[in-house]
Amino acid sequence: MSVDGGKDLDEMRAQLRILADRAEIADIMTRYSRGIRKNDSKLVASCFTQDARLESNGQKLVGAAAIETYYTEWFAATSSGGGGFGMQRIMSTPYLANDAEIRISGDTATAESSGLAVHAGKRDDSGLLVVRGAFYIDEFVRTSDGWRISKRFHGNNWVSEFPARILSSQ
Repeated sequence: MSVDGGKDLDEMRAQLRILADRAEIADIMTRYSRGIRKNDSKLVASCFTQDARLESNGQKLVGAAAIETYYTEWFAATSSGGGGFGMQRIMSTPYLANDAEIRISGDTATAESSGLAVHAGKRDDSGLLVVRGAFYIDEFVRTSDGWRISKRFHGNNWVSEFPARILSSQ
């Protein structure tokens, strides 16, 4: 059956499926960012398969449980003045992605994205902003629960620090 200027219904269904898959994958990427912003390690871990691999900040983790534990510890450490930034992290923005290239092939997909991550906090009682030009290289798989990240590499192109007047912790 031909509709819409010659496209057959099966082709339109396939195109619709790709659009729905892209939207679900983009939602997973957004959920991960929201988990970072809210210090919610369970939300972050929910983005990954049970056997996922994550390489981030020099850490190589395997499994959603290990990823959840890592972020629980990272949130606690950076909120109290330890951790990777050497500051008391008060707030992180959601990852401000300026691009995301998603490629789908059946029940697997890859994505590359880059953008800015901004972390506000204090070091030695002085306000500080840490801004990172970061990127992710992801592999996704369709599971019975929907799309999930099976492998993620998180890197930084650059990192800058700026003195800041922190007005709110909300």
